[in-house]
Amino acid sequence: MLQNIHDAAVHHNKLSLMKGKLINLENFVENLYELNLIKSINKDKITIYKIEENHKNLVSINSFMLEFHNFKKGSYLITGENGSGKTSLLKFLKGSYDDCILILPDSCFIESHKLGSTGEQKLSQFMYALSQNSKIFLLDEWDANLNQKNTEKLDSIISNISMENVVIEIRHKFSV
Repeated sequence: MLQNIHDAAVHHNKLSLMKGKLINLENFVENLYELNLIKSINKDKITIYKIEENHKNLVSINSFMLEFHNFKKGSYLITGENGSGKTSLLKFLKGSYDDCILILPDSCFIESHKLGSTGEQKLSQFMYALSQNSKIFLLDEWDANLNQKNTEKLDSIISNISMENVVIEIRHKFSV
């Protein structure tokens, strides 16, 4: 009987050690992912603006990164060359904050059986995502492949959302 108790205690200790190792491995993998995202962000080629009442105010990327967790509401625009790390920046932000929804160009939130153009299907995907209860919406080139009517419709909705939430977007086409 004592031998069985001893064996159970040894196995329990081994399982506890294994659990600790798995947690460390999981944290290591998450840190590697985050590190790779940071490395792919070229801060010199990315520009960030805070959009306020039909004008853009330049924000340094360093202050943006430091203040991100304190944002309460408003709209931010990220611009830069292809390959400068704009999408990586959004992914990094998503990984740094739990209450975010990241909407990539190929995001699919609901199965769309609706017939219609690519733009109409994309519009229904975005309408669903934007209706979710989140504090921060990260939008990556949401206006690509949308006609002017759908772009204006979504732009108005996003503008309203930014009055109570944070919207950080990379735009395919933008003018203030």
